[in-house]
Amino acid sequence: MWLFLLIYYCPAPASAIQVTVSDPYHVVILFQPVTLPCTYQMSNSLTSPIVIWKYKSFCRDRVADAFSPASVENQINAQLAAGNPGYNPYVECQDSVRTVRVVATKQGNAVTLGDYYQGRRITITG
Repeated sequence: MWLFLLIYYCPAPASAIQVTVSDPYHVVILFQPVTLPCTYQMSNSLTSPIVIWKYKSFCRDRVADAFSPASVENQINAQLAAGNPGYNPYVECQDSVRTVRVVATKQGNAVTLGDYYQGRRITITG
């Protein structure tokens, strides 16, 4: 499974930017086509923003957790979830404890694939 997060970076000062991502955590099956829709509007359009698509792995392995439900980590996560409704230990963690890769970047019409994704069939539209 894949987890994608969209990051936006504007290299020049902009008076305002409105970014809309309908589903910031998009999970798909490996090797299946996926569309990651996002739109943005800028009040100052002197420069195009840089749009960065990143792959982020899950924080924890659900399969490993299923085979060791009594582990100390699972007990701690259960306590955190009980005290924080909506807490999800599989997606809520620092990037330093998961795999993070740049899938692609786009500025204007120029699209660059990240090193790990060179040679893969990835299409950026819009």
